Amino acid sequence: MSNYDFDSALRRRLGIIMESNATPTTSLNRLVQQKTVSTPSMTDYSSGNKGFDTFRKAISAQESGGNYNITNKTSGAMGKYQIMPANITASKGGWDYEALGYDITPQQFLSSPDLQEKIASFKLKQYYDKYGPAGAAVAWYAGPGAVAKSTNSTTPQGAYPSISAYKNSILRRMGM
Repeated sequence: MSNYDFDSALRRRLGIIMESNATPTTSLNRLVQQKTVSTPSMTDYSSGNKGFDTFRKAISAQESGGNYNITNKTSGAMGKYQIMPANITASKGGWDYEALGYDITPQQFLSSPDLQEKIASFKLKQYYDKYGPAGAAVAWYAGPGAVAKSTNSTTPQGAYPSISAYKNSILRRMGM
């Protein structure tokens, strides 16, 4: 599995554009000719950030055991990362639109491991960068508003673990 560092690639591309004072299209053509433009393979979702990649894998292991095809019968959460349908179905406001620039249906989401990875990685990276691994685990499980209140909080969801228990499980999976 190769590592693809999106941030470095973008900086390289922007540097060439700024350096040459060329139009983006001209610069993109130059990059293609220099073979510096590449895309990750459909199965390589590594960000090049070992901490984030470990976190992302811990979330998927906790949520579904890595199963792209699973749907929670109680909550409706979908796929490998157990994303709630409301985060996909909001017109031009859901995580799908944020990550992809267009809306998709829950059926499209469930039938595409690639879409699941792109959307989940996008949102998880936002949370990870903003809150660190512990806070990002809380934000993923209970929403960003729960991060400030989650030190030892519980949730009244019955069969589901408390926020604190979920966070601690993710951190253990990460080796922390």
